[in-house]
Amino acid sequence: MIGIFVVVAVLIEVAAMVLSIGTKKEYKLYRAIAYCVCMVIDTLLIFTGCVEWTFRVKVLYLIMSIQVVWAIYILIKYKRKNNFEEINNFRVSKTVMRFVHRTLIILIAFIPMLIFPSYQPIEPTGSYEVATARYTVIDESREETYAKAEVKRNVTMNFWYPDVEVGEENQQFPLVVFSHGAFGIGNSNRSTYEELASHGYVVCSLEHPYHSFVTKQTNGKNVYVNFAFLKEAVNASNGEYSEEENYEITQKWLKIRTGDMNFALDTILAGVNQVDAKTMKSVQDKEANSSDSKSTTEQMQIVYSLIDKNKIGVFGHSLGGATAAAIGRERKDIDAVIVIDGTMFGEVIGVVEGKERLNQTPYPVPILNIYNESHYTEALTVKDTYANMVATDYAKDARYTVIRDSEHMNFTDLPLFSPFLAKQLGTGKIDVRHCIKKMNEIVLTYFDYYLKGEGNCEIASQYE
Repeated sequence: MIGIFVVVAVLIEVAAMVLSIGTKKEYKLYRAIAYCVCMVIDTLLIFTGCVEWTFRVKVLYLIMSIQVVWAIYILIKYKRKNNFEEINNFRVSKTVMRFVHRTLIILIAFIPMLIFPSYQPIEPTGSYEVATARYTVIDESREETYAKAEVKRNVTMNFWYPDVEVGEENQQFPLVVFSHGAFGIGNSNRSTYEELASHGYVVCSLEHPYHSFVTKQTNGKNVYVNFAFLKEAVNASNGEYSEEENYEITQKWLKIRTGDMNFALDTILAGVNQVDAKTMKSVQDKEANSSDSKSTTEQMQIVYSLIDKNKIGVFGHSLGGATAAAIGRERKDIDAVIVIDGTMFGEVIGVVEGKERLNQTPYPVPILNIYNESHYTEALTVKDTYANMVATDYAKDARYTVIRDSEHMNFTDLPLFSPFLAKQLGTGKIDVRHCIKKMNEIVLTYFDYYLKGEGNCEIASQYE
């Protein structure tokens, strides 16, 4: 709907230019009145909820606000000087340039809506309503290697969980922890988190500072992707490093990311161990009678109270999938792992004479690889030397599946959020909503079997 106002604003400028040239008057007064009317209608639509107040419309709203300030100035000036619309220094070139400048500004303001159009979210299919929480924690044992100042590494944890009454029926749910890909964000697979949470999981999605496009800490600070990491990732994907250099770089990335995931898991489990269900019930009762919102600490205690610490899964997309796979080898408390279209860099244990040495020790926990079609086809051509394939061969319990006509970004919500950006980064011919739903179904089926003991885990080797 907000696009209509862009069209109207452009039409106002077109009409003003045509009339000005035809009559040799500027018609500033009428254009000012038109902008004021548009602004009033737009504001009413936002306040009534007909137009969602998001970053998509904020730039356009700012431009319109500036136009309204100009309009108010014109109205005041016109009131003081009734002949304001007369010929007075009228020039065609000036009128045309004014039209070009203002129209260009309006169109630039419209760009966020073109790149990030409104879309219908994929609704979760489970029976639980989904609640959310965010918590940024500082790892005092690690220095932040990407920051210029001497600071400790911090990790932001985003939670999606069943919105149930704490303390009633002693409900506890499996914990699954997600790691995003390079330049990803904590919300990269929100539809997947909501689907899992609606079916009775506590989902924690990590934000890896400086590896994420933007990390939003709970203190309000934003941390953006590190340029050196960005350059390394681009060079690595373009094959510009030798095997030795590639090994050193990927292991450096994994050390940071597995450090984040280990710290997050240890923090969560420590919180679970400290929580007492009866205490939490009294906290919830107290808050139910208060108009104040929950403090972060109290909210996290509620989240912790819902977690079954004996049922833990990890998963991730791309570099996050490699992180999840590495954690599955490191920890004894992981029950299932899913690698979503990622290369398992942690399975590379060295480089000898320009060739990778791969870990042939059986992978210790159930692991599932979800591939896009081209990734799987390429992996088959180097099957005996590709980390994922070798790990699958030596694993105690390994599965894989391929979604045909998919590409790398089809396994995130980006094609919904920004079809334009997703296409530039790689999407296939498959319908984007269908692919996400199928992936979510696979992830849920797998975790249900290994973390809840439900179903029979019938996952096909490929899907369309």
